[in-house]
Order: sequence, then C-alpha cells, then structure tokens
Amino acid sequence: MWQQTSAGQAAIAELTKEVVTEVAPEELELFDELLQEYLDQPESPNPLTADANDPLGFGLANVMVAATPAIAAAVSAGITFLLTVVWNAAEESAVAFIKQQLQQRFQRKQKTDIASLDLTKEQLIQLKQVVHSTVLRFGTEQAAAGQISDAVIVALVLSPNVEGPLQRPICVLFLAANPKQTDRLRLDEEVRAIDQALRMTKFRDRFIIEQSWAVRVTDLQDLLLRYSPDIVHFSGHGSSAGELIFENNDGSSQPATAGALDQLFRTLKDNIRCVVLNACYSTQQAASIAEVIDCVVGMSDAVSDEAAIDFAAAFYRALGYGRDVQTAFALGIGQIMLSGQNGHDAPQLLSQRNLAPQLTFVRTH
Repeated sequence: MWQQTSAGQAAIAELTKEVVTEVAPEELELFDELLQEYLDQPESPNPLTADANDPLGFGLANVMVAATPAIAAAVSAGITFLLTVVWNAAEESAVAFIKQQLQQRFQRKQKTDIASLDLTKEQLIQLKQVVHSTVLRFGTEQAAAGQISDAVIVALVLSPNVEGPLQRPICVLFLAANPKQTDRLRLDEEVRAIDQALRMTKFRDRFIIEQSWAVRVTDLQDLLLRYSPDIVHFSGHGSSAGELIFENNDGSSQPATAGALDQLFRTLKDNIRCVVLNACYSTQQAASIAEVIDCVVGMSDAVSDEAAIDFAAAFYRALGYGRDVQTAFALGIGQIMLSGQNGHDAPQLLSQRNLAPQLTFVRTH
C-alpha cells in the first residue's frame, strides 16, 4: 500500500500536522508519537476509543480521545480517494509522482482552484463522505468528526485564501446589553471599531460579524444555536459581584451568574474557541467559562469606553492578520497604552490549557 512507503507516510504526516494544528492543537506536543501509532497500524482504530465495553461502562472514548490517529486516517483516506479518482494512479510504483503532485497542489503557496483538481461536485461530496466515515470509525463524536472532516478537505483541496463550500467564514457573535437605568455605553462605536479593524486586514473576507442588541438572558441559547460562532464577544456591564448584566423583558437589568454561563457554554460550546467579555469586573465569569472554552478574555476592574474600544479594535485586527490569540491580546493592551488611556492592566487572558499562543483563526501559509 502506498501509505506504507516513506513518500506516502511523509505526505500523511505533512497534511495531518496541518489539520491537527487547526482542530486539536493540544495534541501537537504528542503529535509524532500519536502519528507513529497510526502509521504502524493504519487500519486499526485506537483501542482506547474503540472499546465501548470497558469496565467503566460508558466507553473510554468519553474520557480520552486522541484525535491525531483519526485525523491521520482521514488524511490517508482522502489522499487515497484523490489518487484513485482524480489521478487514477494509486499504484505503489507511482508514489514518487504522487508525492510531487501533493507538494505542488497542496502546499498552497498560491491560490488553488477546486476545478484545477478535476473534481466534480459529486466527487467532492463523496470525498467528504469518505473522510467523515473514516473519522467516525475511530470513535470520534459527530460534532468533532464534522469539524475534522471540513479541516481535512480544506487541507487537501482548498487554499486558505479561497472561499468554498467547505470553508465557512469565522463567525464573531457580538452581544450587546445596556439596560435602562445603567450608564450609557458606546457599544455601537465598539462594534463599528471591530468591523472597521477587520475590514482593513489581510484575511478580512474570512470573518463575519453577527450582532444582537439589547440581549436578554432568554436570548442566549437561541443565539448560540443559530449562529454557531467561533468567537463570542459580550459588550456591556458587569457587576462587582462578578455578574454580567443582560436585560429582562422590560429592558431592566437581569444579571447572569458565572455558574449559569458556565453551564450554557459547557452545553453549547460546539465551534466556540474564544470568548471576549468586554465588561467591567468580568474576570470571575471569564475564569468559569475558561473551564470549557480554550481562550477567554475578561476585565479585572472597571474599564472606560475608550479603553474597551481600543482593546477590541486591536485584538480583532491582529486576528484578521492571522496572529494568535496571545499576540492579539498583547496588542490590545498595547493599544490602550499607546492611546494614553488608563486601564491597560484590566484585561486578563485565561487559557487553562495554555492554547492562546497556538490558537489562530486563519492560516497564513
């Protein structure tokens, strides 16, 4: 089999690492070890994830899932499909040619047109089905399997600069609440600054901003379900008791506790990789949400409108240029200082698994 040749394994390793970086960056430290496990036995799912009758009674897949072998299998299945259907050159004797084609077509130093790969719409759909079923065979949950499948298809076929049916935009969900009898905030200026900052960036076409105003606590579940955001941004008031202030049916204040929001994000985390709480005294909320979301920003103290706007604009500008969350956060603080505003020490970045230096929303290579 071509997967057992050095050229084939090199192709699998190259593309698998790219996908792991996108969907499971926490496995990068173990990447080589986990990938070798798959390469040694490419047809065997990880026994830890395959055994649903373990002594604990609920399947070790619910406790520990190593994504890398599943991704490697998906990449391998995808390449095999392309070799068979597109090039009709899956014979071992053609591996050198295959590797050359992979390097030329998949490194994406220039834009890649789907049509240049000679894939019909039906073949593209079939390719995704092959990849998706392979991921599921390794005990991966449906939601994660869909995310991995999309990332594998992008790695195999699409350029990061090319919009396609499998490369959805990065969704920023902007939530605003300014109940009556609370101080008026310049929330409209904040979302305007975020939008303007993103529009000026290199990868501006990869981001969309969905907005919801006068948000009530009863709206939150619907908004997360409707938009499946990658980033959730709350702009409004926080209390010294560590609550975020939303609105009730008559527009008055309705606080939401850290425990309530933790439960919400724990249930509907799906695609969410980052949460920004641009509200005073929100670090308690941020710490709770950070237990289930990779990166969370909160404010440890009161923060002025001007500082909040400066931070947000710089933060999203950096993400729009492909920088990681850690860098975006640092640039947000730096912009507050450059503007001569107080409160540069209020923003706090929490990431329990220290993923902020690795987490980006667009590929830059």
